[in-house]
Amino acid sequence: MEMKKILGPFALLLLLTGCNVEGSFVFDGDDGVIVEIVSIDAEDGYMDTDGIFLHDGILVERLVSTGFFSFPLHAIPRHASISRAFLFIGVHSVFAPEESLVIDMFAGSGMYAGSFEFFLSDEMSYVFLDVTDVLIDALEGNGGRFQISLEARNGAVFLEDGGDNLGTGLVPLVEATYF
Repeated sequence: MEMKKILGPFALLLLLTGCNVEGSFVFDGDDGVIVEIVSIDAEDGYMDTDGIFLHDGILVERLVSTGFFSFPLHAIPRHASISRAFLFIGVHSVFAPEESLVIDMFAGSGMYAGSFEFFLSDEMSYVFLDVTDVLIDALEGNGGRFQISLEARNGAVFLEDGGDNLGTGLVPLVEATYF
């Protein structure tokens, strides 16, 4: 009997707030199940021209460094039908030689997946990109990870990583809705 008294309020709390699944926040919405997946800090970082992989934020600079993000997909069932997905990236600093900075994004296999355009006004805020098709491909491919790389066309940008190592509180995440 005592278990029922505790379980009732606990179940209500889960229903109202969602549940956390190792770096993911899952809750039911009117348009399906929505999951927010935070990137894996240990796999986030950037590689410089010497091939050294660094984990103190993510610097993406033309001809100098490439940025990497990795998101675990275990919170999305393999049979799920993805209706939409967005990648949110926290911007720390923008170093644009022109009015804006353009970063190209590539999915795990090197497939072009879209571009971000950064402005000085984006500093200390999120930018986002629709990654629905790329996430569907990742789920159908390896299923375990959604991995992307970022390359600058011009200038440089310093982005937050999954460990909030720059202290912005703007950790990268993927928000996906599925049925």
